[in-house]
Amino acid sequence: MKLLLLWISFGYLALADFEVLVSSNSKLKHVSAKEIADLFLGKTTKIQGYRVIPLDNKKCYRDFYKKVVHKNTKQLRDYWIREMYKGNRVPPRKLSEQQIKLLMKKNNNYITYSYSSKGKTVFKIH
Repeated sequence: MKLLLLWISFGYLALADFEVLVSSNSKLKHVSAKEIADLFLGKTTKIQGYRVIPLDNKKCYRDFYKKVVHKNTKQLRDYWIREMYKGNRVPPRKLSEQQIKLLMKKNNNYITYSYSSKGKTVFKIH
């Protein structure tokens, strides 16, 4: 199964260095920066009415959260401690790219991010 790439371009620097990856069978066609930030902070489990499961990429985890979610590692850790204490949410699983690819082949609901590979864009979202 091929992975489908959703590339997000916002005119600013927010996601210029990142690509959002979903299964080729996913029905997602576009996604906003706010939707991605909310999803990876556990504030939502759906995008455009479709249930998605976020997976953190160990390779670019820190950069992604700093640029897209606007939280550094300490702020993010503190955020998740509060959320887990309240019993509301748990953070996305943090996996290697190889582990992510294996999971995404088995389940079409997973969504992740990676550093931009330039030129391999399937969808451009504005």
